[in-house]
Amino acid sequence: MISNSPSNDSKSSDNEFWNSFENPEPSQKPPKASKPKETFKYLSLRPSEKERYEKTIAIIRDSKEEEMRSLQIKVENQTKKQLLSSINELKQSFQKEAIRLQDTYAGSRSALQKKDHEILSLITTITDQAYIITKMRLSYENSKKTKKPSKLKSDSELNSNIKSLTLQIQVLKQVCEQYKQDVDNYKALNIKLLEENNELQNMYNKASNDLIFFTKEQQIKAKKEKDEIIAEFNKYKIETGKEVEVRELVNNRQMQIILSLQKELKDAKMIINTPRIRYKILERLKDMHEVNEDQELGQRMKKAKTDSMHKYPQGLKTKAPNNYSYKDYQNFSSDDSRKGLFALRAVSISPRLEKSNNRSSKLGYTNDSRQKFSKNSVLLNSADE
Repeated sequence: MISNSPSNDSKSSDNEFWNSFENPEPSQKPPKASKPKETFKYLSLRPSEKERYEKTIAIIRDSKEEEMRSLQIKVENQTKKQLLSSINELKQSFQKEAIRLQDTYAGSRSALQKKDHEILSLITTITDQAYIITKMRLSYENSKKTKKPSKLKSDSELNSNIKSLTLQIQVLKQVCEQYKQDVDNYKALNIKLLEENNELQNMYNKASNDLIFFTKEQQIKAKKEKDEIIAEFNKYKIETGKEVEVRELVNNRQMQIILSLQKELKDAKMIINTPRIRYKILERLKDMHEVNEDQELGQRMKKAKTDSMHKYPQGLKTKAPNNYSYKDYQNFSSDDSRKGLFALRAVSISPRLEKSNNRSSKLGYTNDSRQKFSKNSVLLNSADE
């Protein structure tokens, strides 16, 4: 009996492959941000996943080939076992039938031989009776010539003998006819048995041909299944190769990202270790923070104005006094603007906002200050300076 070890090995190898593909091996100790040298050392000493996938694919290929060989041997053994059992059953049935026919033929032959012996014995008896009759007839004629006085007595005896002999002859004729009928019956039975024997021989030939055809069909079917398994394995191998290629591309992209992060980390380390560049970056970040606050304040005021205009389109339009101070402007809140008091505020720009705008115009700032002072631009400008 064929064991299922190849199929179990293939299943375990498949599970290992997909587990390793979906859940890559995590690092035992995560790298610390304060020790970049150890992180780079760990990344450079990490084993290549390509070799691991190639080993996994080789294991899968060996397991699939072993599974196909075991499946082919199993199918062949099962087919042979089924065919041998059916052939043995047919042989046994045909042997039993042949033995029965042989026994019947031998019995009929022995009966025919017995009847032949009986017929021969009857023929000899008839010839003996005929000889006796002729002899008695001759003796009767001779006695009739020699002894005339005893004629009546001899005639009566002869007549009685003739009558008895004629009765015996009739009985023997009936027995011979009966034997002839039995012989004809046995001959017809023999012909019938020969026909049955020929019929069984034809059935045996037909069954053997059917079994040969069935065997060929099973072989063709097993070959077709083998080809399908090979095609499926090739397809699986191609898909696995594509997955490995995708994984390699992902690994290359991750390596590029890691290299770029290493470069940025190196630049950040250089900036931290250089006091002059660090001071300039801090100044720029501070200016950027102030500009962002001013822009947010302007956006809130603009929004409050639009809300009040939509809520009170025909509100009071009073001119602000000339002596409107910055303190009164600071007391004005967004809640008052929502209540419709936005028209009472001063039209002039606050000194703080005007100061921030002048500063931004001198430095050449744009509205998109976040884009200008992004992380990469700050690092590049600091490096250039």
